[in-house]
Amino acid sequence: MELTRKNILIISPEAWGEHFLSKHHYAIELARLGNRVFFLNPPQSGRLLTQVPIAELPNLVVVNYTGLRGIRFFPSPLRKVIQLWEARKLSSICGCVFDAVWSFDNSRFYDLTAFGECLKIAHIMDQAMDFHTAEHAGSADIALGVTPGIVKRLNRFNANSHLIEHGFAPEKVEAQGQIQLGTAAYSGNLLLKFIDRQLVERLIVECSEIEFHFFGATGNSNIGKLRGEDHVFIEMLRHAPNVVLHGPVPRNELLDRLQNLAVLLLFYDTKTYPEDTANSHKILEYLSTGRPVLSTPIQAYSGSGLVRQTSDNDTYIQLLQEMAAGKEDYGQHAAERKAFADARTYHVRIREIADLIHERITKG
Repeated sequence: MELTRKNILIISPEAWGEHFLSKHHYAIELARLGNRVFFLNPPQSGRLLTQVPIAELPNLVVVNYTGLRGIRFFPSPLRKVIQLWEARKLSSICGCVFDAVWSFDNSRFYDLTAFGECLKIAHIMDQAMDFHTAEHAGSADIALGVTPGIVKRLNRFNANSHLIEHGFAPEKVEAQGQIQLGTAAYSGNLLLKFIDRQLVERLIVECSEIEFHFFGATGNSNIGKLRGEDHVFIEMLRHAPNVVLHGPVPRNELLDRLQNLAVLLLFYDTKTYPEDTANSHKILEYLSTGRPVLSTPIQAYSGSGLVRQTSDNDTYIQLLQEMAAGKEDYGQHAAERKAFADARTYHVRIREIADLIHERITKG
C-alpha cells in the first residue's frame, strides 16, 4: 500500500510545539509525501484547526479536540458509542473521511474500530505508553513498536505486530568547521525521568576542564512539564561554571553546532529504566553529525561499534575525558556513522511500514 495522497489522522500524546519527537517527524514526512495530515494534539484548548508554520506543507494541520473526559470509567457498550460519535466529530472538524488513523497514543481513542473501515495503525514509541494496550493494539490492522519489549507486549493482542526502530529527519547544515576539543554536548529533553542526574552532576564536577553544552528546554514545553525535583537539577546546571544552557534551537542550527563539538553524550539510568532506555531517537541524530557518541548502555546499539558504551560511571568519566581531549580518534568512523543515520530516515521508515501493510493486505 502506498502511503500517499491519503487523508491521515495522527493521534499524538505530545502536542505540536517547538520540540519535535518521532510523532511530529512522521507527520511532517507523511505530509511531504503528498498526504493531507491532521495532527491531533492531546486535550487542550485553542483553535480547532491551525496551519503548522512550515511554509512548504500547507497540507499539515494541527487539530485541537478535547472530547469527553473519563470515558474509561463508562460501561464498554456506552464507551464504544461515545468513541464512535467522537470519531465522527473529528472527521467533521477536519472536513474529510480519514483513509488512515495512525495512533501513537493508547490513552484516548484507543478503540480504533470507532474510525470504521480505514487503515488503523497502533504505533507505540514509549514503554510508559501502556494504558489500554489490549483494545488499542487489538483494534488495529497493524501494531508497531520501537523496541523488542514493546513489540512483545503488542503481540499479545495483535499477531501483526512488528519492530520499527527510530527514524532520523535529515537537515541541511553548514560545512563542518574546526572541532572544538574540550567540549561535550547533550541534546534533548532535560526533564526525562530516566536521565541519570547523579552521573550528570559528577561529570560537571569531575570534568571541570570540559565545557558542557546542553540543548533543549529548561522549563515547560510541549514535551514536558517541570516537576519539583526538576528545579534543583536545572538550577545546578544553570550555575555550573562549565555549563552552557542553549535552550531550544532550530534543528538545522542544532545539527550544525553538534558537528563541531568533540563528543556527544547520552546518560540514562539504564538499571532503573531498562526498557525505557533500550533505544533513543537521539542516537540517530547524533550519528548523523559524524561525531563520536558516548553513552550508558543502549540495547539497540549493543555491539554495533557506532556508540561507545559503558555501564560503569567511573569508566564513563574516564572515556569522556579522553574523547573530549581528542586522545581517542573516532574521526575515521565519521562517514560510517553518517551513513548509518542516512539509511534510517523517516522516509525509509514509512516505506518499511507501507511494505508491511501491503504484505498484510496481500495475505488477506
